[in-house]
Amino acid sequence: MSLRIRNSLERADWAFAREVCALTGNAGHPIVDRSRWLFFGEQWVGPYERLRPTWSYVADEVSSTSGASERRLGYLTGSPDSTTFFAEKKWLFDLPLYLAASAGVFPRNGDVAAFRKRFRAEVFGPVADLGPRDHFPPADTRAVVAEYPAHLHINLIAAARGKGVGRLLVDRFRADLAAVGVHGIHLYCGDGPRAFYERIGFRVLDRIEFRPGFIVYRLGSRF
Repeated sequence: MSLRIRNSLERADWAFAREVCALTGNAGHPIVDRSRWLFFGEQWVGPYERLRPTWSYVADEVSSTSGASERRLGYLTGSPDSTTFFAEKKWLFDLPLYLAASAGVFPRNGDVAAFRKRFRAEVFGPVADLGPRDHFPPADTRAVVAEYPAHLHINLIAAARGKGVGRLLVDRFRADLAAVGVHGIHLYCGDGPRAFYERIGFRVLDRIEFRPGFIVYRLGSRF
């Protein structure tokens, strides 16, 4: 299999990323309820299309004879400057998404409800019944981001796993970060992908029990 990594994404690439996000959003498996797909993909992929499109990548399987793309295998979204990115995201992406969700643009479901509650809590203060949340202490998060300022999300179609596609995506992201003087990446994952990230140079920095029996790890890589 010949592979190519691109970071000049077109509309069809972003649609692919949203779909794969939903196809892997259930701990690496598809989200069963398809009514969740539209909002789920928008929530996780949309900020990068809107705010950091040049730091997003697609991996293609390429014909060895013609050099033409035969199919997309996976994507990586990320940012070299997490502090700035999340500050911009709150007002330039999350606020419009909150207004759209409140207006009924998306099917009402648990994802929409949780997002709206979380956004109100961030803007207006505590909101009752937030449900499970990421409880990494804020001071620890600031320290992690200072040492590992970039972050990434990566998802592959099932047929591409275990074939080096994820490593190539991360290697390209690292090379582009190093070119602008950034030498640290952090990310969050569950038990399933943790071994993959450790194989390619990440280490566990800390962890939380997001809900009973479900561990979320924060990993970092310096390069």
